[in-house]
Amino acid sequence: MTQIDLPPGNAGRPRLGLRLLGISDLHAHLRAHDYDTGRSLPAAGLTRVATLVREARADGRACLLFDNGDTLQGTALGDWAAVGEGGDAPHPVIDALNRLGVDAATPGNHDFNFGLPFLQRAAGQAAYPLVCANVLTRRGTSPAEDETLLPPWTILERDIADGSGRMHRLKIGVTGVVPPQIMDWDRRILHGRVSLRGIREAVEGHLPAIRRAGADIVVVLSHSGLGENSEDPRQEQAAAALARLDGIDAIIAGHSHCLFPPPGQPAGGVRVHGTPLVQPGFWGSHLGVIDLDLEHDGARWQVAGTETRLMSVADASGAPVPEDPEIVAASEAAHAAAMAWLDRPVGQSPVRLHSFFSLIGPDAAQQAVAEAQAAALAELIRDTGHAGLPLLSAVSPFKCGGKAGPHFYTDVPAGPLSLRHVTDLYLYPNSLSAALVTGAMLRDWLERAASIFAAIAPGERRRTLVAEGQPGYEFDTLFGASYQIDLSAPARYDPATGALADPGASRVRDLRAAGRPVADADRFVVATNNYRTGGGGNYPGLGPGAVIAEASTPVREILARHLAAAPARPLADPPWSFAPVPGASAVLATSPRARGAPEELARAGLADLGDREDGFALFELDLGRGTGFSGRLMEKQSAR
Repeated sequence: MTQIDLPPGNAGRPRLGLRLLGISDLHAHLRAHDYDTGRSLPAAGLTRVATLVREARADGRACLLFDNGDTLQGTALGDWAAVGEGGDAPHPVIDALNRLGVDAATPGNHDFNFGLPFLQRAAGQAAYPLVCANVLTRRGTSPAEDETLLPPWTILERDIADGSGRMHRLKIGVTGVVPPQIMDWDRRILHGRVSLRGIREAVEGHLPAIRRAGADIVVVLSHSGLGENSEDPRQEQAAAALARLDGIDAIIAGHSHCLFPPPGQPAGGVRVHGTPLVQPGFWGSHLGVIDLDLEHDGARWQVAGTETRLMSVADASGAPVPEDPEIVAASEAAHAAAMAWLDRPVGQSPVRLHSFFSLIGPDAAQQAVAEAQAAALAELIRDTGHAGLPLLSAVSPFKCGGKAGPHFYTDVPAGPLSLRHVTDLYLYPNSLSAALVTGAMLRDWLERAASIFAAIAPGERRRTLVAEGQPGYEFDTLFGASYQIDLSAPARYDPATGALADPGASRVRDLRAAGRPVADADRFVVATNNYRTGGGGNYPGLGPGAVIAEASTPVREILARHLAAAPARPLADPPWSFAPVPGASAVLATSPRARGAPEELARAGLADLGDREDGFALFELDLGRGTGFSGRLMEKQSAR
């Protein structure tokens, strides 16, 4: 487990004070605005973080500001900039970071989603250095001999006054890293162009050169969460492993959208394996602060004391800090242009499309995406040897609460559809990918999906259905198949990692395709996305070897074209339902806006339990008759 310890006191020598400020996983939330709904975001936005940055700089301490990646993708503003609608103007997020005075940055995995030319163009617009030690254009015999896409490290030189006012030249070495899995997640656009080293291997290999270049201290921008202390060279969450290395003085972590120090932890000298570390959430929710007290031992500057803390853009009551007026004004033109771009008409939907109940049954929103994927894939493989195989379509609810809170749900009203609604239905810039799977692989696919649910024994009441923080995008529904999920059985796979947890367990019951039972040797083509076939969610059997076709067109564009040609429609044949668990019930946490869908609440048999302290609405689901939308609809169909 991650070790947390406190440093001993060390006083008696003249010191310099250096404050390191960190932003991570901004995901193009330049402004505190939800482009899908038009609502303000009270606990997000670089415009709010900028206010905290100026506050942190106000006490006169020398400050350095770092951006830790996943900066350019995640909102419609980021999409608008990526498709070139802004012309030759600087990327609006890069422009804002320039104005805020970022000192150095590293890219995150999502910054590669739009391709290398886009990333390199954005890097060229930055007034600060972007560094990354483990994305390679040519692999050497050691990290020190690699050729990297971006500089592997940089040295920042700053003149800092000590307590007596005497100035000292301080050299700060900065390096950065991204998860090696980007080669899987964005294989189509990265394969043959770059390669990856492991996070710890790359940093450890460059540390000697950084020190030889004169670095007094070394800061690592780790676009990677804490994780466990594994020796796996492809470890995705590796910040804790980095903290074990000698020669690193501070780490800013990210990627996993977590907070460190965790909420409730007193501010102070918290370290991880002796190294001060912060992880400042996501979307501009927090600013990470590491205060370093440095003293010179006659030969070099040493870290004599540290304090770490997070500053939130919302106080304990939820009241937000004000947005920075300079950043708001500078981004106004791009913001208005992105809003106009989103208003472009796409098609029609006679039904409301939302994800309020996506974790208790399929819905019309998922069906629209599944149909668009299936139609595009059928065309893609039309003249191949796979054209005659049964075609299924895998979708997951991207916006389904979780860490992003009770308002993070898809909600598209019935009526005309615009590009704004398409981005609400499909959040990420994924591309279409086709996997060839057997019946046995298909069953394991569904077992992995069903692992997000808690095990609920007969007679057990009001058990939380889905573990808090479990992302909805790891729960796939397979349209074109039919099956039940038995919550009384243990999960076959670990919900957090996807690792095989119980080889003898099985939750998936009565799996059928085209009305007949699925045999292990049957073969299917499944329409999914590059994240899933690239290893996202660690779904068993999926990977490059299973991929038979890929499309360069983003799924969002495929969806927009499909909706322009064929209106969305009410849910037809729900693929799955919960199997009966006698006397049992579960609690679903969802958006309070779900109360605005009373017919669906009644059809699912949900009893309102009120709101939780964090704003989620709680509903009790009776599992005694195998409830959920599929079960209810199947009961109605059987009665006809």
